[in-house]
Formats: sequence, structure tokens, C-alpha cells
Amino acid sequence: MVDTIPPWQAPPLPPVPQPPAIQPAGFSGEEFTVRRARAGDAAACAAIFSRWAQATDWYPRSLTHVQVEARVRRVFHQREIWVAEAPATEAPLGYISVDPETRDIGGLYCIPAGKGIGSALLARVQARHDTLTASPPLRNIAAQVFFRRKGFVPVGEHLRCGFNDLPELRLEWWRPA
Repeated sequence: MVDTIPPWQAPPLPPVPQPPAIQPAGFSGEEFTVRRARAGDAAACAAIFSRWAQATDWYPRSLTHVQVEARVRRVFHQREIWVAEAPATEAPLGYISVDPETRDIGGLYCIPAGKGIGSALLARVQARHDTLTASPPLRNIAAQVFFRRKGFVPVGEHLRCGFNDLPELRLEWWRPA
């Protein structure tokens, strides 16, 4: 059961915690390109998620990187996935994964954070869909702030079983008329 929270009753946005400083080789922080993911990107996407999970103190360490990669590979062809890459190395810096039927964002992870990569990935997906949902964990304040700044509104909390069993905040976005 999902409890609905009217947008006008949503709690105020808390300050955004600073992400850990992770800078991949070949990324100057100034340029990247966004493209549709290819089958060969599955391992890099799993690595990005694993690095994020390891750098996040509240995220449960229930899966090894090998298990994460196996799960990513299993659903990779079923999802609409976009990657941002550094032109110098073509190494993925971040990715967004969307279920094409439900339009639910299953993941948006970037390394490094705060460089516009997540914004560019989300903008690419928003340009392709009229509605989207996202469900960041309640403890992921930075993701909640990010999505709310991009026009998503909170509609309730729920427990979704995916890579974790963390309670999540359900957010929805609609293309402005």
C-alpha cells in the first residue's frame, strides 16, 4: 500500500551531502557525451553502481560486484539505458536505466557526482517520455533533492525489492503542458 503525500505537504529539501571525491582517469570534468548503451557497457555500468555502493556508508553491502554485474547483464537488454562517457577514453562515467513499459527509473549513478552528468542523462530520458517515476531510498537525500530539482514530486513511500530492501520515496514527473 502506498501512502500518498500531496506535493504541498512534502518536507522541505534538506542540504545535499557532499559525495566522495572519485575522479575517473581520462575525465577532465568539463566534457562528456551521452549515448545509448551498448551490450558491452553492462560491466562498466555494474562497476559504476558498485563504486557508488562502496562509497555510500548507509547502503547495504549485500551483493558482491560479481553478483551486481550478473544482475545488470540479466536485465540490460530489457531496459532503456543511456551512458555518459569521457570522449578521451570512451569510459562510462554514469548511466541511467529506465523500464520502457513502466517508465520507472531503476538507476541513475554517476562517478563523479556534481559535474552535470546525471542532469544530462535525465534530460535525455525526459526528452523521450511524457511521464517518469523514480524511487530513491529514503536515506538517499542527495537523490531526492536532485529529482525534486528536476521537477519530480513526492507521491508516497514504499518498499521495493531490487538490489536492496530499503524503504523508498516514490517520485513522479510529468512533461509540462
